[in-house]
Amino acid sequence: MRVTVKLQGEANAQALFDVMHGRAVCWKDGNGGGWQEVTFDHESVEEARAHVRELFPRLRFTASRWI
Repeated sequence: MRVTVKLQGEANAQALFDVMHGRAVCWKDGNGGGWQEVTFDHESVEEARAHVRELFPRLRFTASRWI
């Protein structure tokens, strides 16, 4: 399943992009305002949320299924 994580800050997006290497990861600037989108393969949205939260416990983000 493809999962998109929206988060603020280019440095945060770069860190997540680097960690998700090997999961067909891509990164794009979101809809302005400093938002970034990182999309990658994961088992489910819930597991992706848990994985990102474990790696970056203080990061504020949203995760959703990529369509």
